[in-house]
Amino acid sequence: MVFNSFQFFLIFLPAVVIMNRVLCTRGRITARKWFFLISSLVFYSVSSVETLPILLGSLFMNWYIAGRIQSSDIGPLRQRWLKLGITLNVVLLVVFKYSHFLADNIGGLLGWHPSLPAFVLPLGISFFTIQQIMYLVDCAEEMIAPAPLLEHATFISFFPYITAGPIVRGGSILPQLDSIEQSSEKQLATGLMIFIIGLFKKVALADQSFGRFADEGFSAAASLGLAEGWLTGASYTFQLYFDFSGYSDMALGIGLMLGLSLPENFNSPYKALSIIDFWKRWHITLSNFITTYLYTPMARSVRPLTFGKAMLVTILAMAIAGIWHGAAWTFLIFGLLHGLAIVINHYWRKTKVKLPWPIAWSLTFIVVIVGFVMFRADGWPQAYAVLSSMLGTHGIDYHGVFEQGGLRYLILLAGAAVAFGAPNSNELARNFNPSWRWCVFSCASLLLSMLMLSTGGTSGAIYRGF
Repeated sequence: MVFNSFQFFLIFLPAVVIMNRVLCTRGRITARKWFFLISSLVFYSVSSVETLPILLGSLFMNWYIAGRIQSSDIGPLRQRWLKLGITLNVVLLVVFKYSHFLADNIGGLLGWHPSLPAFVLPLGISFFTIQQIMYLVDCAEEMIAPAPLLEHATFISFFPYITAGPIVRGGSILPQLDSIEQSSEKQLATGLMIFIIGLFKKVALADQSFGRFADEGFSAAASLGLAEGWLTGASYTFQLYFDFSGYSDMALGIGLMLGLSLPENFNSPYKALSIIDFWKRWHITLSNFITTYLYTPMARSVRPLTFGKAMLVTILAMAIAGIWHGAAWTFLIFGLLHGLAIVINHYWRKTKVKLPWPIAWSLTFIVVIVGFVMFRADGWPQAYAVLSSMLGTHGIDYHGVFEQGGLRYLILLAGAAVAFGAPNSNELARNFNPSWRWCVFSCASLLLSMLMLSTGGTSGAIYRGF
């Protein structure tokens, strides 16, 4: 089940919201937690019932280790339990997500080609693995106390973010599960408005507009001219933004409708004037994970920490973040590219020379587009073909790769205007006051999204595959 499906937003979500309000009204805190857990497991099972045992096993394993961390008063023993927990989580992720990639590459070097079983990638494994690693670290640092099994399972498997984020920390969600205060009418209306905006971004802009251009361009990568190459790269750049930020908007909207506040994940990233600024705005919860749980521990292990060593740690942390997205060299290159760009950005800041904003924005956006070409490509040959076309090596003539249609180009321009100039969902939510104008706007957006869904079909979020 995906957010942008009729069965979700016309049946599942209304039923969950209504039942949640009933339980809150009656003060049934424990029943509400059980309801959230069961609803989340049903939501998960509809899409991936065969990997549900993996999720349940991971939940139980981390709950047990968190309890052992708490009961270990001796520092070294607590650290051993923490290291065991992190190791088991990483091993679980490697087995299901990277085993074939590692076997193919290592086996190719050694001339050995082992036969591995065809693992089914558990839905959301990258997200619930990261969240449980953060949870164990926070327990070991005594930032939070280990939660009972019901609360732990509900926190990790909660359906608004289990499949595609945002990445949440136990310290922000667990206290909210113990609150029985139901969402106010304004909070409910705000959540509904954000959900509809996210649905429109996902269906109308990501799937039906930018996604079609990106698919046409990458499928004809060897035939792209100069302009077509840039249009292909830019189309996927916008597709990924509207897809992922739209799905994140829907998650935040669902949370508000259920009386929970989830962390924002995007803050107009394509307005960034540097690559450092970009990562403060793009996939914010992942950026926080990289900084707090990757960069900081690695930097502490390097003594004395010089500026040069800090930059090497930055590249390594971004490389890990890149490969986290998928088992392919293109994801690793994506991470290394951004790591190198951040290092250059830091060195440039030391010169104290401030670039005019059009140049700063242009350079940043070019790096973003090039990185996302690597992110989208099926492999290095396809990435090389698109990047080569962007350099003009395939010629500058228009080769007729894209389907004609003036309306499609107008929609693309409108989408770009939204990303660059319009207030983002977080700004709209902060300033939202229910009115007839918002009601008409929301109804029109919802109807248009439903019309496009009925004609174009339903597709899952891009980040569900990670």
